[in-house]
Amino acid sequence: MHRRLVALVLLVVMLTACATGDRIQSMHEGMSKDEVIAALGNPDGFQQSGDYEVLRYTNRVEGKWPWDRASDYNVILKNGRAVQYGPGRVVPRDPNALILVPELN
Repeated sequence: MHRRLVALVLLVVMLTACATGDRIQSMHEGMSKDEVIAALGNPDGFQQSGDYEVLRYTNRVEGKWPWDRASDYNVILKNGRAVQYGPGRVVPRDPNALILVPELN
């Protein structure tokens, strides 16, 4: 009985991680804010600066496999369209622009 429960929990974790990885893989530049939210779900946080908006997704799986690394994932929108996305941190390029800087491990 205990083994079946452990196997079931592992299966649910694997399927959830695969689904999250698939959603992140579906991102592309030019997506509207509504398309991003439809693909990735509601963001865990956001930031706005001028024409730029950042949708922040925390502790998301980057790949399709459960052993893939989880990290914070950001989508930068300009005028409501995705211009940059991925793991890393968002920094100001100038007073009115934001860019995504990959974090080095």
